[in-house]
Amino acid sequence: MVARRQRETAVVVDVRTGGRGVRLTVRRHDGEVLDLETASRVDTTSARRDMMAVRRPLAVLIAGPHLQECVLLGTSRRGPTRHPVSLGSALALCESGVHTVLTLERAN
Repeated sequence: MVARRQRETAVVVDVRTGGRGVRLTVRRHDGEVLDLETASRVDTTSARRDMMAVRRPLAVLIAGPHLQECVLLGTSRRGPTRHPVSLGSALALCESGVHTVLTLERAN
């Protein structure tokens, strides 16, 4: 039998930068709190540049099996916009207080 993967979302409630990378504390919709670690680094230079691509940042979405699919949601003069960003930039935006949502895949 093949294990099915279930996709679910979680909100980042804490970000800690350490020697080995970044630790994210996330809260699932059912209230469960998980700690996730990534070897990626926070990239504040890219985050500043990405913030300028939108008028007002609204949220960061991080998805993919290795958290590599990242998008900054924001406003523009023409309405809502989606701006692709690197994981390092997404982590820096999250660290600066932008609401961040992860899409997690879990085996059933």
